Amino acid sequence: MRSRTLRALLVFVIALLLAAPVAAAHGAGHQGPYRDLTPMIFVHGGAGSGAQFESQALRFTSNGYPQQFVDVLEYDSTFSVNTREQVLANLDALIATVKARTGRNRVDVLGHSLGTTLMHEYLATPARAANVRKYVNIDGRTATAPPGGVPTLAIWAGRGTAGREITGAENVTIPNQTHVQVATSAESFKPMYRFFTGNRALRDISPERWITLSGRAQLFPQNTGVGDRTLEVWEVSGRTGQRKCNRPLARVDVAADGSWGPVR
Repeated sequence: MRSRTLRALLVFVIALLLAAPVAAAHGAGHQGPYRDLTPMIFVHGGAGSGAQFESQALRFTSNGYPQQFVDVLEYDSTFSVNTREQVLANLDALIATVKARTGRNRVDVLGHSLGTTLMHEYLATPARAANVRKYVNIDGRTATAPPGGVPTLAIWAGRGTAGREITGAENVTIPNQTHVQVATSAESFKPMYRFFTGNRALRDISPERWITLSGRAQLFPQNTGVGDRTLEVWEVSGRTGQRKCNRPLARVDVAADGSWGPVR
């Protein structure tokens, strides 16, 4: 009984963590003109997920990016569900979807950890590299040249191995941060935003009065959707985590692929 309860709780928590990267309305009041912006895709690392890009997604939307310009590639980093070739093919498909959705002919890509290895493999094919305008390599692979000849920003963790670089790229080390921190921190967001836009970010995450959540409930670490479940959304105390009411704010069905929402 205890094991089943913990598993259910884990699925619920992961669902909430994954809420905003896909369809939250954060930043909706700060979109403004975006004709010069390029959509972006985050490729997570080993035992990771798109949830690791949550804070950065909110920073980009708070600084003018429309929500539909920020996407993530979910995949099984153990490669027990999908092969490496299938992951790269899924990235092809996601890039095509993002280009069609935004009307842009290229995308920007950020890879973290194992995601950088996948991206170096991906960009080694000229036809694939042609779809990528700029690439951010986050604390992962080194190289003697920017992969695929794509303009590259390489971000390194200050608490990692010193001296790593991608020759010919812009290399930035974030002092006193660890491997995952540099994928999520405000300090690493600043050079990312400047690299993509040529401008300085004006703000961190902007608060919103009304928030709409959507997400995907999935099993870790394969990142496969749980499917055919019911998700409850509760208001809880920020101080204790205890529920503040006797009934959930919303109760929604989880689709076969794990997706749910939107919930306002």
